[in-house]
Amino acid sequence: MAEQLFADRYQVTEKIGGGGMAEVYKAADSVLGRTVAVKVLHPQFARDENFVARFRQEAQAAANLSHPNIVNIYDWGQQDSTYYIIMEFVEGKNLKEIINAQGPLSPKKTMDVTKQVASALDFAHRRNVIHRDIKPHNIIITPQGEVKVMDFGIARAGADTSLTQTGSILGTAQYISPEQAQGRAVGAGTDIYSLGVVMYEMLTGDPPFTGENPVSVAVKQVNDEPVAPTRINPAIPRELEAIVLRAMAKRPEDRYPTAEDMREDIERLEEGAPTEAMAAAAGATTVMAPISPPPTSRAAAKPPTGKKTWPWVLAALGVMLLAALAIWAVSAFVVPQTITVPNVVGRTEASARQLLDRRGLEMATTSEFSETVPKGRVVSQDPEAGATVRVESFVNVVVSRGKEIVEVPNVSGQTLEDATAQLEAQGLVVGKVTREFNPDVTEGVVIRQAPSAGERVAKGDDIDLVVSRGTQTATVPNVVGRTTSQARVALGNAGLKMNVADEQNSDEPAGTVLSQDPSAGTNLPVNSTVSVVVSAGPPMVTMPNVKGKTEAAATNQLEALGLVVQVDSVPDESTNVVKQSPAAGTKLEEGSTVKIYVGDGSLAPEPGP
Repeated sequence: MAEQLFADRYQVTEKIGGGGMAEVYKAADSVLGRTVAVKVLHPQFARDENFVARFRQEAQAAANLSHPNIVNIYDWGQQDSTYYIIMEFVEGKNLKEIINAQGPLSPKKTMDVTKQVASALDFAHRRNVIHRDIKPHNIIITPQGEVKVMDFGIARAGADTSLTQTGSILGTAQYISPEQAQGRAVGAGTDIYSLGVVMYEMLTGDPPFTGENPVSVAVKQVNDEPVAPTRINPAIPRELEAIVLRAMAKRPEDRYPTAEDMREDIERLEEGAPTEAMAAAAGATTVMAPISPPPTSRAAAKPPTGKKTWPWVLAALGVMLLAALAIWAVSAFVVPQTITVPNVVGRTEASARQLLDRRGLEMATTSEFSETVPKGRVVSQDPEAGATVRVESFVNVVVSRGKEIVEVPNVSGQTLEDATAQLEAQGLVVGKVTREFNPDVTEGVVIRQAPSAGERVAKGDDIDLVVSRGTQTATVPNVVGRTTSQARVALGNAGLKMNVADEQNSDEPAGTVLSQDPSAGTNLPVNSTVSVVVSAGPPMVTMPNVKGKTEAAATNQLEALGLVVQVDSVPDESTNVVKQSPAAGTKLEEGSTVKIYVGDGSLAPEPGP
């Protein structure tokens, strides 16, 4: 499996986990160049036609869930007799690993994790997707503290798996809702119950119900009440315990109506406001004392014999009417007419409206661009949080329109100073400024920009500029006296070219640079040409034929050519030059020594025929 390729693009690199339903591998996406996770279902599930049908349906539904707290599903398919899911690869540890390593989490951390999971669940529930297997193993926490919920598709497909299986199914039994354990229809309340169990485990270090097998645990989910978390960990705030226990109510209708309601109740606790969970707990446990009738005397119990009773009836009715009016008057003055404004800054517009509506307040909205607050979230409110206002008062909120979008102006060809001024006038910022040589653009002038002119970007975005340094120059090195090859290398290293303009005879060895133009130390544009005059060596002469000439005539001719003459005498009947070295036609440098051999006339001429 370590080298398997899925869908001709996902190359498996290593195994990173596994469980009762699937193995998980890390893989490289060769098309988009990103790292992904591949979840490969165990073969036994691929042989179950009902499971496969559910898997396909739920994988498609889960693939449509795009939320910051949900692990994205990119792709799915069938290969090698099994099914696989291509998911977002998330760096981090699952919540179960964290609890096992660290023990109970702090109330603050517990609330932070729960809010993010609740946000993911609410998003899925509003799209009619129920997870059905919320547990610490399916909650990933990144090193940055971001929470990711995984296995939306696979959890639903495996919802009918028997509780008698071991391993991961035992773990699931510890988090299922009573209605799941009883095989009844499930809804959003099932995930809320399971999230309450996860909260319980985060705060105490252990799930509320354990047993020797999944069935015994499931029975406890239906019949047993959990031990109060504060009895295990007294440091847990009572208000937070109330949230946990409300989420874990046996009857779905006694739990939070939605995951968003649960998340908002946690936010109220963080803000120091009264929580719905505490109010519900108080309402469920308060026993009203019975109203006793006022004591009456035995004599009053029976009207006097023989007297009319209707005056007594009228009197009783009058007393009852006065009592009712008193109760109405008291209640009219007791019911609070003012309320504390909650904090809605940072919430979505819908969430803010929902919270204010629950507090009996109206909301009026305006919108404005914001550099810091995401689009659709509240930037500010008036009155501010904590203010006391009358019920049904209006709270004016400003909702972010996100960053203002502007068109990038064309600043190419402008000086850096002018370009900066124009960008700032558009609400943009000069980003990275890179300088490079360009012989065609004046120094200090913008060559190009990114993003390009005409693109639409958010106000406040950076625009990177490339600014000309003008023509790049090089200093001409001294190459006089060097060979042509040495001179060419030296000029090339300086960014210059060499041209041999002429060759002249000189006393310098052939190939030696005699002069250069321009001279050493001159600054030239890079890639300019330096002309050099190169030595052709000393002048060359051709050895003439001086045989038969007198010594004087031969010497004069050779010396006129710049040659040095050495005369040797040899026996011969002639007194002229009889031999020379080198031979006639030989090329010689000026100043070369040549020899002539002159006869001494000592030999008699041969007799004629």
